[in-house]
Order: sequence, then C-alpha cells, then structure tokens
Amino acid sequence: LSMALKGSAVLSELRLGLCSIGSEGITKLTETLKSIRTLQVLDISGSTVGLTAGKNLAQIVSDGNLSELNVSYCSIESDTTCDLARALYDNSQLQDLWLRGNPVGEAGAEAIASMLQHNDHLKLLDLTGCSSVGQIGVRKLIAVMYQNASLKLLYLPDNLESSGRATQGY
Repeated sequence: LSMALKGSAVLSELRLGLCSIGSEGITKLTETLKSIRTLQVLDISGSTVGLTAGKNLAQIVSDGNLSELNVSYCSIESDTTCDLARALYDNSQLQDLWLRGNPVGEAGAEAIASMLQHNDHLKLLDLTGCSSVGQIGVRKLIAVMYQNASLKLLYLPDNLESSGRATQGY
C-alpha cells in the first residue's frame, strides 16, 4: 500500500479502519503519508501504532491538512498521545479526533487538556474506553471543555477513575 501511495498528489481520504495493520506496516504507511499534503481524512482504527508511527502521525497532523483522524483501538499510549497533543496545540485544520479504546494514560489526558486550552478548531474528541485516563485526567478534560468554545463533542464514557468507579459520559 505504501508503494502504491508514493507520489500520490490527490489523495484526500484514506479509510483503513479495522484492517488490523501491524506496527511495521503502519510505520511504513505513515512515513509515506507525511509527503501527501492533500490528505484530509485518515482512519487507521484497529491497527497497531508504535512510537515511530506515532511520531509520524504527529508530524502529519502538524504539517498536513487533516480534518479527521481516527486512531481508535490502535494501542496508542501516553507518549504518542502527548506527541499528538503537541502537534494539535496550534493546529487549525483537525476538527475530529477519535482516540477511543487507547491506553492514553493520565499524562496523555493531561496533555490533551492542556492542548484544548489553546486549540480553537477541534470540534470532536472521542476518548471513550480510554480507561487509563484516570480521575485527574477526566477532571481536567471536563474543566477545559467549558473553556473551549469550539469543542462541541467530548466523549468520556467507560473511563475508570483511580478508585475503580466508572465515570459518567459527558
């Protein structure tokens, strides 16, 4: 797939959700996608995003024209979440970010909350089932939601507090 995409000048959407692409394949794919500036929608949900692919994704978000990124159930951990949050800090393109079912961690949730204090273009953020967000992360995300006028949908159901009690969806 990476070979076929090289040199593509007009690709605007790539939807590979539930294709279960492994870490090496996603790394090669994201390396190729860094040079495609026309890409607006990327869905690689259900694949495995390692650290290198995560850094590539952050660069795609930072440098590209993505308006929607779906990386649900991609085993994205705290470091990659923080990279994505940094890329989104001043980003004016991305409107929908789907991180559902990833172990983003409390540090990742806090990085996202910090980013949301500055990013005024993100409209949808899905953190459903990111159980490692933790109680502090959930609280920070809820607090910043009231400060961010552009964020219309924040999904937080099925996130466990450190006490083990489930949080309500907001």
